[in-house]
Amino acid sequence: MFPISRSGAVALFSALLLASCADPLPDTATAVSPPPTLPPALPAGAHPDIRARLEKLVGVPPDALREADAPGMLEARWGTEFAYVTADGQHVVYGDLLDLQTGEALTERSRKAMRLALLDELGDDNMIRFVPDGAQNVITVFTDLDCGYCRKMHREIDDYNQAGIGVRYVFYPRSGPGTDSFRKAETVWCADDRKAAFTSAKAGKPVAGPSDCDNPVLQEYQLGKEIGLRGTPLIVLPDGEVVNGYVPAPTLAAQFAVKALQAQQATAAVEGG
Repeated sequence: MFPISRSGAVALFSALLLASCADPLPDTATAVSPPPTLPPALPAGAHPDIRARLEKLVGVPPDALREADAPGMLEARWGTEFAYVTADGQHVVYGDLLDLQTGEALTERSRKAMRLALLDELGDDNMIRFVPDGAQNVITVFTDLDCGYCRKMHREIDDYNQAGIGVRYVFYPRSGPGTDSFRKAETVWCADDRKAAFTSAKAGKPVAGPSDCDNPVLQEYQLGKEIGLRGTPLIVLPDGEVVNGYVPAPTLAAQFAVKALQAQQATAAVEGG
């Protein structure tokens, strides 16, 4: 639907300039930080009074409640929206939590972990994969078969693969259930050769065949809404970070190289004390 933003391109270019003054970029296969993980959500019966107060305040109960990184607080989540409530249930604040000592965006870490958990729950079997052997990084792309920039991205799938980037596609027909675009996605999934049908549809060719087989299109569409998708393509990086819009393969590969360098420097700093 749209390319990478101007501000995002400027930020990436600045990062590359900084990287050019540092040590050579490391191998992205071995140096990227591990994806974020979080403590499990509290049992559904935990803190019933707090859950009831939050439901009364927001209108719906939180999707999850867990111990926050800030001592004495709980983290409540509704989709991609977060709030923090004191353990006695007397005070609540909406917004993002930051660690003032390290500068880490703790709520964004929670969002990343949430996205990865939801994608793991969906599973590889419900995605259309263009992932070569030995891919150094695998991205997950929410895509619309009729979106112009989504089509442009898939026309360049060989460029991504040659750059060591595998692509897992998840359907998000923007027009919604019951529309031609939605049925087209279902037809692609029902095809004997899904990858060939997907590529053909991305080229604007008609897709024939049934659309009533058991398919994940509705589940994936709802998943896109749950993670806050506003346009396609939406790229989920291996660490759970999202990139809105089309990004050329060389730019994405450079972004992975910068992330790898940052991870290497962080590891060296910890080991060096």
